[in-house]
Amino acid sequence: MGKRHAFTAYELLKLLGKDDTGGKRGTRKLVDDRLERLHTCTVRIKVGRYSYSGHLIHELYRDEETRRYEIVLNPKLSGLFGPDQFTQLEWAVRQALDGRRLTGQGR
Repeated sequence: MGKRHAFTAYELLKLLGKDDTGGKRGTRKLVDDRLERLHTCTVRIKVGRYSYSGHLIHELYRDEETRRYEIVLNPKLSGLFGPDQFTQLEWAVRQALDGRRLTGQGR
């Protein structure tokens, strides 16, 4: 949190198990759109009695030619999570969501 993380659209797509179809309407455009949406949206995270409402991605940089990104996750989020905390949403479930919203109450 608060540190710069660099990656290319290709690297992110491979990590997510997606094909790199490139182009203005391909999966690289999808990466652009989703990162932009994550940067501009507001998230609400509740951990125990504490909650945070704000941006998930603090800063987003993009090289339009190389499709290299640099993001900075909001450093204020780190105060909500300890080293023993994790999400209970399995990776396969995350991939199956494929851009659809995850709504509802946690356990």
